[in-house]
Amino acid sequence: MGEQFQRKRAKGFKHHQVIDHERELEQQTLLTERPEIYSREYSCEIRSPERPTELILALRGGEVVVLEGNADVGRVVLADADRLPDAIEAAGGLLAVEVLDFSSLTGATTIAVKKAAK
Repeated sequence: MGEQFQRKRAKGFKHHQVIDHERELEQQTLLTERPEIYSREYSCEIRSPERPTELILALRGGEVVVLEGNADVGRVVLADADRLPDAIEAAGGLLAVEVLDFSSLTGATTIAVKKAAK
C-alpha cells in the first residue's frame, strides 16, 4: 500500500512541476526582452583610410550612422541595421561599438557592440 500511494503522489507532484516550469518560460523577464545585439556582428562602410579606434552608433534621418568623435565617418549596412535603432534608443541615443575587422582599401568594417564594464 505504501509504494502505490507514493507513486500516485509523485505523479501528481511531477505534473505540477511541469505546469510551473511552463509558466516560468512564458513570463517575460529583463533577459528575454533585451535585444540580442551583443552576440551579433554588424557590417558598415567607413570613409577613412585609417583604422578607426573609438566608434559610436547614432540615429540620424532614419539611418544608423557611425561616428568617430564628432565626425560622421560611415553608415551601417542596411541589411544589418534592422535591430540597432531600438538598441540605440534604449542606450540613450548613442551606442559604443568596437572594430573587429577593417579594410583600408574598401572601407568595409565589421563591428560589434561593446559590453558595459562591470
